[in-house]
Amino acid sequence: MNKIPLDLDLAKYPLNMNQIKQKSGRGGVRPGAGRPKGTSNKIKIEDLIDSIESRSGMSFQDQIASNYVAAIVREDWARVENYDKALLNKIVADKTDITVENVGDDLNLKAEAFKAAIEALTPKTHDGK
Repeated sequence: MNKIPLDLDLAKYPLNMNQIKQKSGRGGVRPGAGRPKGTSNKIKIEDLIDSIESRSGMSFQDQIASNYVAAIVREDWARVENYDKALLNKIVADKTDITVENVGDDLNLKAEAFKAAIEALTPKTHDGK
């Protein structure tokens, strides 16, 4: 077995720059690679739901409700918990509305409101500061 000398003289072993810069061929940008711009998804959610409804003969909402009840009857509590989370996330997302009221460009009014909000969040010290 050949041992590598510890006092290796690099001048005796010149490095080939092509070997150093050579890449594995994986990753990176390649011309023509990837999905063409402007291409739509192959499967649209509306088409998928329509297909499920036409094959099952019932609405997608009815299927979800039926599956939820079936999970309760089977006492599949992990599945029931998953349904609960999914349904609550949907309900909360639908019920959460953000109203933005434009009060004009009065920067001072906005600054005062921001200051008041920060003061309400900041605990007061014993000397009132």
